[in-house]
Amino acid sequence: MIATTVNQCTATDCAYNDDRACRALAITVGEPSAHTCATYEPKQKKVATQVTVANVGACKASNCIHNAELSCKAAEVTIGMESGQVRCMTFESK
Repeated sequence: MIATTVNQCTATDCAYNDDRACRALAITVGEPSAHTCATYEPKQKKVATQVTVANVGACKASNCIHNAELSCKAAEVTIGMESGQVRCMTFESK
């Protein structure tokens, strides 16, 4: 299985964000009906970052067309701000 990469993250106030690249090892997207980035941490927190680009480790957005058994099947995702929340912008409702 090939992991879905985080192509870009515009949540520049996230501790894992490094020049619009997510440096978390992997992210978790949302709850069963939401598509928020559950890995988001405010910049003031100290986190261990990786040199690599993040992958989607789990996707709980069961109402997304890219979700298959808690895995993201999109080629890549973009994370960004929407309605004051950090969300998966690649999300498409079923």
